[in-house]
Order: sequence, then structure tokens, then C-alpha cells
Amino acid sequence: MLALGGCTGQSDGQDTFGKDPSASGGAPGSGGSTASAGGSAAESGVGASGGSVPIDVVTGTDVDRLPDGVPASSRVLRLSYAEYDRTLSDLLYLPVAASLNFPEELPNLGPYENHAERTVNERLYNELTHNAEVLAERVVTDAAAYQKVVVCAPSTPECRDQFIEGFGLRAFRRPLSASERTRYRSLFDEAAELVASGDPFRDGVRLVLEAMLQSPHLLYRIEVGSGMADGHGLLLSQHEIATRLSYLLLGAPPDAELLAAASENRLSTPAGIAEQGRRLAAKAEFGERVLDFHRRWMQLDELESLAKDAQTYPEFSPELVASMRAEALAFIEDVTLSQHGTVADLLTAPVGFVDARLASVYGLPAAPSDDLVRVEHAASSERLGLFTQAAFLSGHSSSSLGTSPILRGVFLLRRVACEDIPDPPPGAQMQELDSPPAAELRTTRDYFSWKTSMPACAGCHLRINPAGFAFERFDGIGRLRSEENGAPIDATGTLELGQNMPMEFQGARELLQTLSTLDQVRACYAKNWLQYAYGRRETQQDLRTLGILARDLSAADFGVADLLIAMTARPAFSHLPAITE
Repeated sequence: MLALGGCTGQSDGQDTFGKDPSASGGAPGSGGSTASAGGSAAESGVGASGGSVPIDVVTGTDVDRLPDGVPASSRVLRLSYAEYDRTLSDLLYLPVAASLNFPEELPNLGPYENHAERTVNERLYNELTHNAEVLAERVVTDAAAYQKVVVCAPSTPECRDQFIEGFGLRAFRRPLSASERTRYRSLFDEAAELVASGDPFRDGVRLVLEAMLQSPHLLYRIEVGSGMADGHGLLLSQHEIATRLSYLLLGAPPDAELLAAASENRLSTPAGIAEQGRRLAAKAEFGERVLDFHRRWMQLDELESLAKDAQTYPEFSPELVASMRAEALAFIEDVTLSQHGTVADLLTAPVGFVDARLASVYGLPAAPSDDLVRVEHAASSERLGLFTQAAFLSGHSSSSLGTSPILRGVFLLRRVACEDIPDPPPGAQMQELDSPPAAELRTTRDYFSWKTSMPACAGCHLRINPAGFAFERFDGIGRLRSEENGAPIDATGTLELGQNMPMEFQGARELLQTLSTLDQVRACYAKNWLQYAYGRRETQQDLRTLGILARDLSAADFGVADLLIAMTARPAFSHLPAITE
């Protein structure tokens, strides 16, 4: 008998429809999909056990009645590798890619990073020390960088202090304390003897740079608060707010204007924070941040290891995979940044970006070049939004012959709707069905409907299967099809989500159009952004924030920048939890 795959399709990539399912080894084909179905429940930041907050609590309650507060979180957060490189590049006016040599760190909050779990082991410590020495040497031997870092004329008596205080402000993202100023002045003065290159000022700059680049105050975002409190908790200092804002929106340290706003106490109100936030959101780095979030959300990096059966998909190649990924990113950039679109537009915008390779897959007229071209899909087309593009469809299919309704369905439920889809129970993959299929299994839908009919699996698959079957008109690389093995494709179904009414659909297009109208989907998108931005799971104290963001996302002109700036207006952004005895 056929071994039953798990409830969330952790191994359903092994089961590819196309031969007699009673044959030895189960369904034909082998090799799992490169993309997990939105992450396992244990590791997924959303959906299954994706945090302590069921999403229907947010959408099924009046926003004003939801809990509000400041969640407990770490006050000492190490910069991510990307933030470290960007921070040093900004500080030193040099391109820095030091993290290429750092020990690998994998996402540990679903597709995102848990900020509190970033550590410094011995290897990373040694790399950081080495980088500080190398980068300090690069600065003092690069005339342009040296002049920008030092700023003042070395021959003037006040230049030493101006350099130390100015660079210290930028490196530590706050003014130096009196004791820090004294310590770095002493180090600067000792450099003439310790380095002894013959240029005492340059030696002082080099030694102070080495020290500051190794300081915990650069490597970590340390938050101690302003010493003042209100009804929400302890207020962050102005410079701590500036740092949070800049790393939230840009993944980079505060610029001179934001540091000046902090020094002038202009970040003491949500309006003041929002003013600076809108300025930062106009920078190119904000666009990079937006693309990074969606790249993680959609698991686009996993496409790099994608493989397909060469006989079934002769056009499949690394170049085609690169085109798939490029289309997804171009679409995201167009919708979220150029068009100021919303999550609904990500699901339903009837546009794509194709080159010659993708045009062939999509059955469109040949593109004029290998460059991506923006195309409008016809109103009668099945294609719209991100989830009918080849990147998603191919990445969430079997790596062998066919599709994977379970991978597609679980991803949509967990990552787009934040549904609670548990991992399969222990031993589920070893269980056998008691009886053979009652009728011939001609399509992938036939096969998976039979395979997941066991009572222990039916509870989950009553939701998983319909969501995945909606995309069965698209094959394993995203080509449209109307039949399989001579049998017509059935992409119809009914899906029940949370407290929503059952949704009937005739295919992926109707399903995506309906999902785009749901508060649950808007709240899930906000929940993903909260986890990415704060690097933690949501808590009960975040419920009102999520409810407000879901409500605001229903507006046609409420884009990603608006979403993140709205997050900064909430107490959780500008406060630390109150200290209790």
C-alpha cells in the first residue's frame, strides 16, 4: 500500500503524479521541492505555530477592545550581518562586505531573523577584530575616505576632539559620554608611540577607529531608555528612537539629519517621527529594505537550488530560474514602490514582467530582448499577482515531474492567511491507507484527494487541498494547462478560513481576488512585517497594532511606507516595558 505523506506536505514533493499509484514506492517521481511549504510549524514565524496570537483574534474583535502595550524584548540587539556591512560602509565612506567571511547565520523566525538570538562566537569575534584593524588601515590610506571621516583640518588644535566626538556620534548613534571622550582622547594621544608611523594625527585616527569599530556600542543597538516614563512604559531616548527608525526603514544607521532631529528633541511625538520616516522612505535604501522583506516572505532565494525533470521540462534551466526570480522582484518593486500599492495589489495586480524565456512559458508573444518587459495580462487570463507567477508555482512544485497542491496550499494558508496548519503527527508518513482508490487516479487532484482522505489527515487537508487545487491549471514550472493525462483539470473548490464565510472559487484567479478582500490576509501581511521589522514574534500586546494596521491596509492608497510609519506611531516603537519590582 501507499505510504501517506504528512499533513503539511513536508514530503509531498516525493509524490509526483503520472504513473500507477499502486506501483512500488508509491506515486512516481522523486525528489522534494526546494521550497518548504511556508516553513514547518515549529520554525515558521507565521501560520502554524507562528507566534502566540491566532490571527482571527485580531480580525474578529473591535480594534479598540484589543490589548495594547509594549512587549518585553531584548534591550541589547546585535546588528545583522547586512546591517553591519551597511553601517560600516556609511561610517567609513568605503564599500564594505566584511560579513562574507562571517560564520553562516540562518533565519530562525520563519523566513526572518530573531534579533534577540544573534550572538558573537569566537570565530565571529576574531573576524570583527580583524575587520576593525583592516578597515582602519584602509581609511587612513585612502585619501578621500580619510578626509570624509576626519572632516576637520588635522593642523588645527581642536581637530582631534572634533573627529572623536563627530565619529563617535555616528558610530555609536548617540553622543559620547564624558568618560568615553576622555578615554578616546588618551588612546589618540598614545598612538604616536604605539603606531609610530611618523604621522601622529593619522596614527591617532587609526587607533581610535580600530577601537570604536570593535566597540559593543557599534556592534549592538543598546537601549537603556531616557529615564522618563508614561502610561505605556519607559520612553526611549531621542537617539534610540532615531536608531530604531533608521534600522527599521533602511537597515542602516541614522544619517546626519536624523541625528540632528534627535539632538533637537524633534522625535518626541508620533508626528515628528513620521516626518522623518517619510523622508527616509524616499531613499533608495528603503526600496532595498522592502524588496528584502518580500524576498524572504516569498522564499525567493530557495529558487537557486530548484531542479526539474529534463524530459518533462526541457526548457527549464538556471537562466529560466533567474528570470523567474527577477520577475517576482520586478513585480514587487513595481507594485509596492512605483505604484504605491497594497497587499491586495500584490495578490491581484494583472501585470507581469517577462523576457524571452518567460514569454515562452507564459504563452505570450516573444519578448523583444532578454531584458524584462512589463506586460498587462488580459482580463480573461488566469494570471494575476505574485502567486500565478512562475517563481511561486515552480518553487512550490515537485522537483521531478508534477505540481504539488500541498506545498502550494500550505504556503498560501500559512504565509498569506496566517492559518494554524500544524506539522504532520509523528509517523504520519509511514501510515498506510486501508484500501485502494475507488476509481482510476488520472490527475494530481485525484491522487492527493485519495492520498489525504485518511481521517487523521482530513481535518487539515479540508483546508490545504482546496487552496492548492486552485492552482492546478498551472504545471510544475507555471505553464497553463487545461488537462492532465487526458483528463480535464478541476481547479474549483470551497475554502474556509477563520471566521470568514466559505469561499467558492473557479480557479486561482477567483481565489486570489477573494483573499485580497479579507481582513485576515491584511492582518497576516502586517504580522509578517512586524516579525521582520522587530525580529520577534508578536504577543498579546501587539494585538491592537495588528488590528489597526489591518484596518488601514484596506485603504486603496495605504502602501508599505504608510504601514511602517504607522507602526512607529504605536507605543511599542517608542517605549521599553515598564520595570516592575
